[in-house]
Amino acid sequence: MSLLADRFNRESELAAALLAAFARLRADLLAGKPDFFGFASDVTAALRNSLAATFAAAGGWLAVEMAGTPTGGDGRITEAMLRTRGEAYAAGVAAALAMKIANDVRFGSATMLPIGATDAQRQSSTAQLFTPARAQSIAITETTRAISAGEDDVAALIAVATQLAVTWFWEIEDERACDLCKELDGSERPGVQPPRHPGCRCRKRYAMKALSGRI
Repeated sequence: MSLLADRFNRESELAAALLAAFARLRADLLAGKPDFFGFASDVTAALRNSLAATFAAAGGWLAVEMAGTPTGGDGRITEAMLRTRGEAYAAGVAAALAMKIANDVRFGSATMLPIGATDAQRQSSTAQLFTPARAQSIAITETTRAISAGEDDVAALIAVATQLAVTWFWEIEDERACDLCKELDGSERPGVQPPRHPGCRCRKRYAMKALSGRI
């Protein structure tokens, strides 16, 4: 499977997990017993599972791309190491992001579900609190962020192991990229990192070069 096809699968699986979590919350909202803590826990679990695996996979892709051997082939970068580092990354970002999503939905439900609303109004309003488009945007954005973090992590390990400098260049996914990102395509370390905006699928293209003063 190609890197691009793999990331599409990861995005779709994460978006589906986020929507499943919201479906449970929506049922609770319609029953008048919303469990926002449970929703945040469900979203945290979905994010942790997905982002940890994506971080590790991205590191593995870069190890193969830059070192020319599968992870573990040189005894320094192993799949177990990448999984552990991926879990640490996901643990650091998932809970905070899940709480933000839960608070956004909580605020939305307070303003969109007035007292005395009819069943039809409640059905319509709750459907707007967390849409498939929103789930997909979050999944794309956070998958891009995890890929970038995972590749950065392995790039740093490779730099130490090879005693070479590692740089990167902005790379757009395809011609559907926005104008903001297209203007960065091919630029070296432009001062911002992917994702540049919600729904961004840009990535970094890494390269090694000799350190200044070394042959």
